Amino acid sequence: MTRSLNDLLRDGADAVAAPRLDVHELVAEADRRHRRRRVVAVAAVAVSVVVAGSVLLALTSSRTDEVSPAGSPSPSTAVDVHTSARPLVYAEGRTVHVGARTVETDEPVAFIAPTDDGAVYEAMLDGTLWFTDGTTTQVIGTSGYTAAPTAHPGVVSTGSSGSLVVWADVVRPDRYPVELVVYDTSRGKKVARIPVPERGRTASVEYVGEDEVWYSSDGGADRRVHRFDVRSGEITSHPRSDLQAVLRHDPRAIASVSHGQVGADAAVTLADGSELRLRLPNGYVGPWPADEEPALAVSQWLDDDRVVLWADDGGGDLPAKEGDLLVCRLPDGVCRVVVARTSHPYVAPYPG
Repeated sequence: MTRSLNDLLRDGADAVAAPRLDVHELVAEADRRHRRRRVVAVAAVAVSVVVAGSVLLALTSSRTDEVSPAGSPSPSTAVDVHTSARPLVYAEGRTVHVGARTVETDEPVAFIAPTDDGAVYEAMLDGTLWFTDGTTTQVIGTSGYTAAPTAHPGVVSTGSSGSLVVWADVVRPDRYPVELVVYDTSRGKKVARIPVPERGRTASVEYVGEDEVWYSSDGGADRRVHRFDVRSGEITSHPRSDLQAVLRHDPRAIASVSHGQVGADAAVTLADGSELRLRLPNGYVGPWPADEEPALAVSQWLDDDRVVLWADDGGGDLPAKEGDLLVCRLPDGVCRVVVARTSHPYVAPYPG
C-alpha cells in the first residue's frame, strides 16, 4: 500500500507500507526520458564491480614519458562546454565557477555539487548550504554533515541530471537525522521533508533522479530501500533489486571500474553493462604522485554526450587539490583539459 508523506510524518515513519509502484513502468518512463547514447566497446579489460559512489578510473598509460600536462588532441576534436545542459562547476578558494560565470564567497569553499541550474556549496566546518546560479547566491538550508578534511562527500546528494538536492537535517540532540530535506533548485524552494526509515539511525541517499529520491537506513532491521516520488509526495518500500533495475536504465549511472593495458584510455562500465573508452589527450600526464597508481575520478555529467573527469594530486585529506578537469565527448570518447592545474587548488564535485 502506498502512503502519503503527510501520513508518514504523523505516524513517525515507524512502518512503511508495501509498494504499489510498477517498476516496469518506471523503467519504461526512464527509457523515454533519457536519450540513449552510443557506446564504444572496450576490449581486453578486466572488470571489477564496486559500490556506486566516488568512482575511480585507473589510468593505464605509463609515466615514463614526462611531457606537458595540458596536452590536447587535434583542433578538430574540441569539446564545447558552453552549450551543455548542465554548467561545469568547481570552486577555487572563495571563487565558485558556474559555467562561464563566477561568484565570490565569504569563506573558502570545501564542498560543491552540481545541479542543472548551478551549484550547491559549503565552507569548511560550516553546515550552511548555499546555492548559486553564477549570478546570485542564497542560503538553502543546513546539512547534518559538514564539509571537513576527512568528510568530503555526504554533505548533500544531487543527481547526474535534474534540479533536486537532498541532505540530512539534524534536529535532535543525539545528532541522528530525523528527516531528509529535498530542495528543487529550479523552483528555489524545499519541496519535501522525508522521515528517515528507522529512528536513531543515519540514512543513506542511494539515488537521486529528476523526480525521485531512493534512500535507506544504515544498519538496523530495515534492509529495504525506499522511494519518494516528488510529484505525488508518495513513499514506497522496495527490494533492492528494484533500485538496481532503475540504475540499469539510467544512461549516466556508473557501476564499475575497469583496469587493463589499453594505452592512454580510461575504461568506464555503466550500470547497464555497456562500456565506454575515454581517450585522454596525447601524452597526457596527470598530477598524481609518482609513487601512487594514476587515477581519475568521474566528477560530473554536463549532458548525455559530455562527462567530466577530475585528475588530482591526491592532496591528502584536504578537499582542495591541485589537478585538471577534463571533458570527454561521447560516443568517440575524446577528452581534453578544460581547466588546467594552477598554483591554486580546486574543489571539484564528487558523485554520491
